[in-house]
Amino acid sequence: MIYYKDINGNIYTGDKADYRDTELTGQELNAYLLLQARTSKYAEINSAFDNAMATSYFMSPALGINIDSRRSATKNDLQNIQTLLSKMERESWTSIEYVGYTETKVATKANIEDMIIEIEESALGLYQYKWVKWAEIQIATTIQQIEAVSW
Repeated sequence: MIYYKDINGNIYTGDKADYRDTELTGQELNAYLLLQARTSKYAEINSAFDNAMATSYFMSPALGINIDSRRSATKNDLQNIQTLLSKMERESWTSIEYVGYTETKVATKANIEDMIIEIEESALGLYQYKWVKWAEIQIATTIQQIEAVSW
């Protein structure tokens, strides 16, 4: 495929549109292709991150069962647990049947408080993992290195 740059700096493929347009070659072509690969890989990692945030769960040390830690436009388990804690405090409940990812277990107020911290840490871990992947993309010097980055 041949890449051309028009007089305004826009890059396109196909037939040469204007006699003043120049063909990209060498370092300029390589830089353009690396930028395209990076842009595509950032989008892929962002999509994987969004999916992980929307579907995440983990083993809660506080309860000993898997609990949801989803965050999306329609699900926010951190808010749900914070609301549950608020309700427990208002009603002076000492425990509640908590429904985890696949199991139910009695949770105390202290368990719920610990779960809030665990969910926050889980989300922060996903963000940190995303930034590691972004750094791998940024330091890659070849298209093959960029393509090798995966979630």
